[in-house]
Amino acid sequence: MEKLNPEIALESSQDDSSVMNDLSPATRPSPMEAPKSKENTWLAWTQVLVGFLLMFSSWGLVNTFGVFQGYYSSIPGFASSSAISWIGSIQSFLLLLLGAFSGRVVDAGYARPMTMVGSFLIVLGLMAMSLSGINGGSTSGQASIVYYQIMLSQGVCCGIGMGLVFVPSVSITATYFQKRRAVAVGIVTTGAAFGGIIYPIIFQALLSRLGFPWAVRIVGFVVLVTLGIACVFIRPRSDLPAKKKMPLLELRAFKEPAYSSLVLGLALSFMGVYIVYYYVEGRVAAAGVNLKRLNPHYLVSLLNVGGIFGRVVPNYLADKTHPVLIQGIFVFVGGMLIFAWSFVLGLPGLIAFCLIYGFFSGAFVSLPPASVASVTPDMSRYGARFGMSATCNALGLLAGPPIAGAIIGKGGGYLGASIFAGLVVVAASISMGTSKFLISREVKRRSKELG
Repeated sequence: MEKLNPEIALESSQDDSSVMNDLSPATRPSPMEAPKSKENTWLAWTQVLVGFLLMFSSWGLVNTFGVFQGYYSSIPGFASSSAISWIGSIQSFLLLLLGAFSGRVVDAGYARPMTMVGSFLIVLGLMAMSLSGINGGSTSGQASIVYYQIMLSQGVCCGIGMGLVFVPSVSITATYFQKRRAVAVGIVTTGAAFGGIIYPIIFQALLSRLGFPWAVRIVGFVVLVTLGIACVFIRPRSDLPAKKKMPLLELRAFKEPAYSSLVLGLALSFMGVYIVYYYVEGRVAAAGVNLKRLNPHYLVSLLNVGGIFGRVVPNYLADKTHPVLIQGIFVFVGGMLIFAWSFVLGLPGLIAFCLIYGFFSGAFVSLPPASVASVTPDMSRYGARFGMSATCNALGLLAGPPIAGAIIGKGGGYLGASIFAGLVVVAASISMGTSKFLISREVKRRSKELG
């Protein structure tokens, strides 16, 4: 292990809440490597807006998939519930899987052209999606939609595009902030919640009036405008050295126990968190819940309303304490709520559940950027390290909803699905707690060394 720099040691002993203080002495950068804060500049807050718009039309569409799941399930003979959920899972999987690649591209200094390519693919996928079955008959009827075409356009093409814009949306913002990094990233991730509110309303309102093709096209036009604005104003920091000759993956990060435990917890949390988003409408229909005049598609919007506050409040608390600690707590509570999901049958209780679960599940998406930053010694390598964690999250997200769909289809019902999701999410909180314990133990060890 390298000898501890006395200047850094003294600095870390004075402020245990700093990002650098949570890192091992051997990997902590020298003061010359630490980028200067630019969080009080217009440019920094412009990047928050850019990140918000990128999130709005990437994760916002992912949060909307519950509406598409319900619509596709209403089409006779289209596909089973589990098969339909694979569309959303593939989309989310590709969004996160490309994290390692896109993170490395960000570190190399090519965030802007990659964001443009990703934005183009998202719009292309939506337009191709609107043409599904156009040669097979009516372009507005349900029967014209073809499963493999929806999978390729919505699942694959949009998923790849989302994967190229996701990491830039949070990693660029993170490099502009230090003291208020978690809050800034939290504001960025509220874009996912706002997208999850607005896109379901747009789609559902237009579906009955204009039919599926034009409803999807108009959604595509909104995506085109929001992503177009983001592409114009995105500006990576020019004073961070580009890492153009580094390997795609920084696998040595997994030798750090705190980082590995955190990434494992994130992957498990993503395996369970979106099961509620995908199947909230189906469970209501299966249980025969009387929604009165409430459109069942609005349940997804209610989840995202709660998610707006759930992407800001925990990040504010994280800046005051530690992001890994706050994330572990919110994930644990989210797991407990999933256990209770199947027992909520009345309309008032269902509305309350959606808002509360949306609040706690918001931290699942908003805090990982800050949590990974808290165990990253060199922020010029942050894109690759965050990208690797996102890729691991992809594996969990790919498996979770289809497994839940299989449990529902094989007789386990929504109770079985909620038990499965609750268990993996609680396990995620334990892994995050382990990561925080390792971080705290390292801080105490250094304190003893310093006398």
